[in-house]
Amino acid sequence: MGIKGLSKFISKKAPSAVKEVEIGTYFGRVIAIDASVIIYQFLTSARDHSTGLLNSIGEDTSHLSGVLYRSLRMLENGIKPIFVFDGKPPKEKEEELKKRADNREKVKVELDKAMSNGDTKLVESLSKRIVKISDSHIDSCKKLLDLMGIPFINAINDAEAQCALLVKSGHAFAVATEDMDALAFGAKYLIRKFSHPKDKSNQMKQYDLEEICNKLNIDNDQFVDLCILMGCDFCDTIKGLGPFNAYKYIQKYKSIDSIITNIDSKKFIIPDHFDFKNARNLFINPSNSMESLKIAVFYKPH
Repeated sequence: MGIKGLSKFISKKAPSAVKEVEIGTYFGRVIAIDASVIIYQFLTSARDHSTGLLNSIGEDTSHLSGVLYRSLRMLENGIKPIFVFDGKPPKEKEEELKKRADNREKVKVELDKAMSNGDTKLVESLSKRIVKISDSHIDSCKKLLDLMGIPFINAINDAEAQCALLVKSGHAFAVATEDMDALAFGAKYLIRKFSHPKDKSNQMKQYDLEEICNKLNIDNDQFVDLCILMGCDFCDTIKGLGPFNAYKYIQKYKSIDSIITNIDSKKFIIPDHFDFKNARNLFINPSNSMESLKIAVFYKPH
């Protein structure tokens, strides 16, 4: 899910922190890539098997095509990608993952009805909503990257957190992902729509964390609290607050701790188990692999 409503909020409150960029901007740079984003994008874009992205035994290979061609586009433009794969989700994310699994089951029921009714457009739409990345998808992508001589890292938990560490430790310039929580994890720069084919509707955008905080007049810790109030994967949030009210309260009270002692609890519902402190710690001090601090150099393709 990332951070609910964050991109729209930044566009309105800190537009100077977002700029459209060309891929050539990153010539000579190392970019940390959230691997699951590319895999998911291509698995969902190839639900129609008439595209022919299948191997000899009928298995979908669209994810391999995606990783291959996105990687080639980066390399052709002088960019050095480091792919980062998700590890085991933290226990705090279990509730969110359960919600997603339950939603997929509901969509499967709708999909069966659509198939029975012969509604091809609805079938195509619903099919994309039940896509799930498997271990097989991940293993095959790692094998491809290995053959291409492109390094990858296995994160302990969330790939976005590991990507952010690569940036903070100086091993990468920016994080390429669609998930805005990379900013909450402390990535200095986040790039969305990275390495997409040139298309006005898919223009790459770079988000600058320092500029975001400057324009909002808050520090990094307050930004993390703001993201938690907007809605993240690690805990529930205050019902009825919304991004702009959340920002107003952060400006006034500076932290969630102070907000919950001053907020009108009749107007805004505070969850019974609002473990924002643990969520905050997961963003500020995530479990990351030290493997990233001794990242392998790029090597020749096999």
